[in-house]
Amino acid sequence: MIVQKIKLKRKTDGKEVECTVEILDGKSLKKIVELEKNIVENLPSRDLFQDDTDDLILDFLGRRGLAYGVINEDNLIACSALYFPGEREENLGIDIGLEEDLQTVVHLETIMVHPDYRGNGLQKILAEILIKEAKNRGFKHVLATVSPKNTVSYTNFEKLGFKKITTKIKFGDKLRDIMYMKI
Repeated sequence: MIVQKIKLKRKTDGKEVECTVEILDGKSLKKIVELEKNIVENLPSRDLFQDDTDDLILDFLGRRGLAYGVINEDNLIACSALYFPGEREENLGIDIGLEEDLQTVVHLETIMVHPDYRGNGLQKILAEILIKEAKNRGFKHVLATVSPKNTVSYTNFEKLGFKKITTKIKFGDKLRDIMYMKI
């Protein structure tokens, strides 16, 4: 389902391209994995990004979440998701003292933007759509993680209204700032 139409500038040739923002489903798994692989291959440091397992991506695609993607000519060029952790141990609300309110916590997960389309504000566009969706679904607390070394994402989260609450080791061995927004 198309949610929004946008125009973006592609870095490789400077061309303006028309894209759609769409809700993703299980059929999008392969495209998400391909986008994630491209991002990981182009990182200056693996510590900047936590890639996801296929099972976690499938959770975002409907079982325990909701994902949106930016599509250009059937190519996925950006995506992000909400994750509904509920009472699960990975709920970031536990890390910041929201144990009594875990059912109203949602995670803003894995914002990925293809390197050729960075600088178009896609992280902000996707985050705003997902935050609005979270609010419409009755969630009160949006949490996300970001590497302290990922200054672009950190700044984007701050511009959206997120505040850093704490820094913890997450995903096994990665230092992450836990970002919070009350909606």
